[in-house]
Amino acid sequence: MSLSQEMNSVSVLANQFTRREKKYRDLIEQNNAIGNSLASRLSRGDLDLLGEEFTNECREKLKTIVKDNVTKERKLKAYMNAVKSLKNNYSPGQENKDNFQQKMEVAYVQELEKIERTSILVTQEETYLNLLEKLGEQDDEDDELAVVNPKSSDSNDVKCPLTMAIMEDPVRSKVCKHSFSDKAIRAHLKQSRRCPVPGCVNNNMTTTELEHDPDIEMLVRRFKKREEIQKRKREKSANDIDEDDYE
Repeated sequence: MSLSQEMNSVSVLANQFTRREKKYRDLIEQNNAIGNSLASRLSRGDLDLLGEEFTNECREKLKTIVKDNVTKERKLKAYMNAVKSLKNNYSPGQENKDNFQQKMEVAYVQELEKIERTSILVTQEETYLNLLEKLGEQDDEDDELAVVNPKSSDSNDVKCPLTMAIMEDPVRSKVCKHSFSDKAIRAHLKQSRRCPVPGCVNNNMTTTELEHDPDIEMLVRRFKKREEIQKRKREKSANDIDEDDYE
């Protein structure tokens, strides 16, 4: 196979994956739309005549479907990230179509692990929370979030020691393991090589020892999601009070 033919076959495969992405994403959106519509009917009591046991079963099935949709979206994102990465970095030579597909499988697993490592709980995703709202249920899974990772409720664990604000693009030192906002620590290292954390013995810190901190990134995302949930609760509570006063 010539280089041009080889590259053409790789491009064809990549384009096929891209076309499938739209198809799968449309199916996920359709499932979510149907789920939200049924949830609204359940909350209005449209299906009450069919019995409490049946309606409760419908509620649980809707939750399962939406959680599955969130998982499918993550898998789809990982798949497309792998396709784009391999297409952009593909070098012809001894490679062939079968080899490209094998690399796709490896890249997909790596991308999915990366997404899962930095993602919040499925039950804290906006899509699932929207379903709960339409069902008229509270987001009681918030307690689960605290159990899974108690630190996610403590703002001090996601604040940069330099800026004292929530970390942005968190990085950590490979030497002392302390974490910072990327821009903040790089600006600090232009003035001093001492780790800014009090008591740290790392007196020769350099930018080369900095690496992405997925653990803190996940905590930041969970903290922000928790803040959004609390804000939504406060706004709902305020609206309920206003409606009571009006009545």
